[in-house]
Amino acid sequence: MIEGRYFADNLLMHNAKTTLNMIRAALIFAIAAYMFIGEKLATGKAGPANTMLFQILAIIAVLNVVVILIIRRNMVRPSLAGLASNAGDAVALNRWRVGYVITYALCEAVALYGFILRIMGFSFRSVAPFYLASIILMIFFAPRTVEGQSSSAAVAR
Repeated sequence: MIEGRYFADNLLMHNAKTTLNMIRAALIFAIAAYMFIGEKLATGKAGPANTMLFQILAIIAVLNVVVILIIRRNMVRPSLAGLASNAGDAVALNRWRVGYVITYALCEAVALYGFILRIMGFSFRSVAPFYLASIILMIFFAPRTVEGQSSSAAVAR
């Protein structure tokens, strides 16, 4: 009976991880679309008139990364620790999932700042760090699950 519950709990975690990976892949594709659309819309535009806008969005992008780290420390890590001790904890699983969705939304926002700047007339070379940072963050923050649990450990509980 316990092994069946353990399997069901791991299946829920696996399904949640698969869903998050699909969301992440869609958002990475969206970043590529922002780059493509930004290049199509920005061709022939004059150079940037306001470098202060660039600086403001760059600071906001850095703040996004700080918020991502805070979200991961306050939501994802504790939830993962809770799932390590009880894989069937629905509240911990939901907090884990929500933490990752918020993380991905903030990663995507960094790319959107680059997209906005590109449409405003900044060069691709100027906005490429926004796109690159967003993609790197998306790849780096791949969903991680509880590792090292075996069915024999679940039976022992």
